[in-house]
Amino acid sequence: MDVYSWILNTDINTISIKTSDKKFHKSKRNGYLEFFGNVQVNFKNQTKMKIICKKLNKPGKIKHIICHKNEKIYFNESDELIFNTSGKLSIKANQKMIFQQINYFMSKIVKKQRLDLPEIEYSSEIHKKFFSAINLNFFGSDLKKRKLKIT
Repeated sequence: MDVYSWILNTDINTISIKTSDKKFHKSKRNGYLEFFGNVQVNFKNQTKMKIICKKLNKPGKIKHIICHKNEKIYFNESDELIFNTSGKLSIKANQKMIFQQINYFMSKIVKKQRLDLPEIEYSSEIHKKFFSAINLNFFGSDLKKRKLKIT
């Protein structure tokens, strides 16, 4: 969410979560949990984003839908496809594996080069909003749980 906020050059206004079963499930990462459903993000510039994660047989079936004015942009993570409703945009992304990304960032850090990533303070504010939305959806209060290991 912070990356989209950075790309769109606008702050996040609200985050809400809707799940069908209101349950956490064991993640592929040992000791972590995940949930399935929709995350709705409303940005201050009127852009809306929905992240949809359904429990399917194949892991990683996550879709991002970004609505801005009359346009919708879709990003299917597992297929690495980015496209829009008008058909003018169609990209097959070649996402780097996480170890490749970490190597890139560590190399920049060692060389004391600019990373050009969102500031940690800004990212933490977004994560606080997201965590509050998780608490509201699953526990009925935005302050119910202080720590959850979620992927």
